[in-house]
Amino acid sequence: MLKQKSIFLLLSLLVVLILIPACGGAKPEATEVPAVAKPTEAPAEPAAVEGYQCDDVLGCVEVADGDPIIIASALVTSGPNQDLGIDSQRGVEIALEYKASLLGHPLKLQAEDGGCRIEEGQAAANKIISNEDIVAVVGHSCFNSCSPASLIYEDAGMTMISPSCAAPSLTAPDLHVSSMLRSSHNDKVQGEIAAEFAYNVLGARSAATIHDGSPYAEQLQAAFADNFRELGGEVTAQEAVNVGDTDMRPLLTSIATAGPDVLYYPVFIDEGGFITAQSAEVSGLENTILMSAGELQSPEFIEAAGPAGENMYLTGPDLSFGSSTYDKFLETYQSKYGTTPIAPFHAHAFDATNIILNAIEKVAEESEGTLYIPRQALRDAIYATNGMDGITGFLSCDANGDCADPKISVAQIQSGNFTRVWPEVKGTAVRTEDGAGDLLDITAECKDNKVKGIKALDDMTVEISLCKPDPVFLSKLAFTPFFIQPQEWIEQTGGAGELLEHPIGTGPYMLESWNRGDSIIFKRFDAYWGDSAKTETLVFRWATEGAARLLELQAGTVDYIVNLDPDGYDAVQNDPNLQILPVSNPNIMYLAMTNTFEPWGDARVRKAIAMGIDRQRIIDNFYPEGSEIASHFTPCSIPNGCNGEDWYDFDPEAARALLSEAGYPDGFKTKIFYRDVVSGYLPEPRMVALELQSQLNNNLGIAAEAEAMESGEFVDKSTGGKLDGLYILGWDADYLHISNFLDFHFSRSNPQFGASYPEIYQTLEEASVIGDEATTAPLYEQANNAIKKLAPMVPIAHATSADAARADLQGAKAAALGPPSLWKMAPGKDTLVYMKTAEPISLYCMDETDSESLDTCKMVTEGLYEYDEDGNANPTLASSCEANEDFTLWTCYLREGVTFHDGSMLDANDVVRSLEAGLNAASPYHVGNTGNFEYPSYLFDALMNLE
Repeated sequence: MLKQKSIFLLLSLLVVLILIPACGGAKPEATEVPAVAKPTEAPAEPAAVEGYQCDDVLGCVEVADGDPIIIASALVTSGPNQDLGIDSQRGVEIALEYKASLLGHPLKLQAEDGGCRIEEGQAAANKIISNEDIVAVVGHSCFNSCSPASLIYEDAGMTMISPSCAAPSLTAPDLHVSSMLRSSHNDKVQGEIAAEFAYNVLGARSAATIHDGSPYAEQLQAAFADNFRELGGEVTAQEAVNVGDTDMRPLLTSIATAGPDVLYYPVFIDEGGFITAQSAEVSGLENTILMSAGELQSPEFIEAAGPAGENMYLTGPDLSFGSSTYDKFLETYQSKYGTTPIAPFHAHAFDATNIILNAIEKVAEESEGTLYIPRQALRDAIYATNGMDGITGFLSCDANGDCADPKISVAQIQSGNFTRVWPEVKGTAVRTEDGAGDLLDITAECKDNKVKGIKALDDMTVEISLCKPDPVFLSKLAFTPFFIQPQEWIEQTGGAGELLEHPIGTGPYMLESWNRGDSIIFKRFDAYWGDSAKTETLVFRWATEGAARLLELQAGTVDYIVNLDPDGYDAVQNDPNLQILPVSNPNIMYLAMTNTFEPWGDARVRKAIAMGIDRQRIIDNFYPEGSEIASHFTPCSIPNGCNGEDWYDFDPEAARALLSEAGYPDGFKTKIFYRDVVSGYLPEPRMVALELQSQLNNNLGIAAEAEAMESGEFVDKSTGGKLDGLYILGWDADYLHISNFLDFHFSRSNPQFGASYPEIYQTLEEASVIGDEATTAPLYEQANNAIKKLAPMVPIAHATSADAARADLQGAKAAALGPPSLWKMAPGKDTLVYMKTAEPISLYCMDETDSESLDTCKMVTEGLYEYDEDGNANPTLASSCEANEDFTLWTCYLREGVTFHDGSMLDANDVVRSLEAGLNAASPYHVGNTGNFEYPSYLFDALMNLE
């Protein structure tokens, strides 16, 4: 139950609302509901609860042991706009289904029809606040429901997040009500993009608009018109219809007298259908392009518009999210409701629900079996949302309630379907002289990015131009993320979807099936351009525990295992049926902090962590013989890696003094995040995490709790700078140069450690354009010293590691970089079974960093250059790549006669499209799995055309 405030304000509010005219009738000048002043009187003191005292100014929701946490939805689920709300409600339902329970309590949805009219919004809000057990609200759908409802929630102390109320005034600083946030875009953004599309893409120079009197439609058309004028266009008319009008011909006839190039009418389905259908009957509009907005992206509108709707354009949220989470969401949606999504805002509702659930998890407190959720603290936590990884992007809520990562695209109705047509790739297609085809030419201005252009000079020649020299360019290009797939496959998949599950390459093996949770099956590619694979079938399996992998190897059910446990060395050496395969890959394991979360923004705290950990103890207890304490981030086997001062010695007394100086004499609480996946740099993840937990508590008084995360989520959140605690990460060399260690981790564009450090990245950028090791030596010394001084992480160990194989596996050899060349090995049977430590995250390796994904991709795809077993970069799909004198222009000549697994032949466009899909932020195929594209961004300073 909730301790209620005075009802005086609510009575005043109801008087105000009674005087407001409904917008559902014939009043195009619908009045915006004014904001209500926040109450000045303090709420009544809450009664004492045994074991817990609620002192939240808005009161607390009490959830008894076994009772559900109740979330409400208030979306339009009946009437002409019902698709909009039903689609969003399904997003809420799926989010709650995925979460299932929270803090030991089941989750329950109370769904109300919030309608699209003022009185409907009021009725739904009043019903919701009558249930004091409801924690928060996902809703409403339309402005005239959102606005009055926000005032009712404000007085009741509830918080709402709308998935689709996009009117600019709702979050305008002078009108915003603090109870209201939204996960949808702000229509200021949509109006601007709609105008840019009309003017710059369609070439329109005159436009007219129509709205229906609702603040949503009026504000959106105004934003369009204002921006269209700023671009140099002429707005010939800004007209209005009444909600409920059916004959639009007189108004359309008036607009037609000026013959506008574009007619933009962001209205709802009924009025939009009549305008569209009747426009075909009006003389003077034959050449006028029709445009509307996302509220019409519904099958109901296509039916209402009829043939006149074909080829019209609609701005709205970009639904090409392309993440594994969204793929799973769509599968669930289809399975649960028997259809694909029926409107644009299902994903925004899913994200809104998760913002609320995340906030509840942060602020709820349990006492004597009862969960207490303080309402003001909950609202504050929602507003504090920062970088939440949602389906629609990375969401951060500002002080006025805008939480969206706004992505607007343009769809066109084609053959009765909504087809995304814009934004397009930045670049040009050049027609060859013989008309044989279009050669791709992708360009970018030189800003922070290193890659300036990727161009097909002819069918078999690619030119890559750089903004600044890169002496190790070929070493980067030889890395698995930059391997090549067919242009047509990337375009067909849109850079996501099936591309994440089914790579098509030119490699010795082709993918047959990925049996989730069990195995990946490859078959020999008989048309391979090089030496054929020695084994017909290759199988990838995985097991987290080293002991389990070794048992399978001993039993003969697998032929090769990775990351032999320290305890397994003796067993392999004493077994004549097995062989040890030493791995010479340089690596680093480190403990990281993100400076955008407190207390990690204080260098004294970071240094205290650096001095307060006994790193040698960790190596002695959990690492194989030959592993060593990390004196620097980069292993000393890499030239210039250990220039500069050694890392801090273990000194817990000095560390505690630093903590005290920083204001933490008694330590603090935090978490140690890790993924329970064995790797070369981390042979025993859980044990190392628990050791760090113990050391931090004993040495520094820091109450750290070790928390294992799902592999994909951990990689995404840790590398994206979204973990608020400590986290254990590591790195295996991708190529044998110091830039692979330092430039990736400490570049200006890498958010992993929070706000990047110019003291580090500026020096690295200076060194990156110099090819001579001796000349760069003092620069890397300066960078290493800056890393020590700033301590964004603690380098702990450079590990030795080994793989193991059956003794009869011919050609068995571990690789210095990446996976072994399994196609060169012969087990004496038709199938070779290779066992890793975990399942891949996805198989589109341009947007992955985990070795499980990268190893899989290397069996199927190939690059212009590739590493051999000793770490040397050799020509592969290129016969050669040649640089100009200052290493800013690289010309690559492709190998003739190379066939992809789909039967198509390798050409220059395949290379251009493959590389630009990862390197070019403006490409429509730059979608991927997470959308982070870490390797393309960090190894080449920044992405091309990054806004």
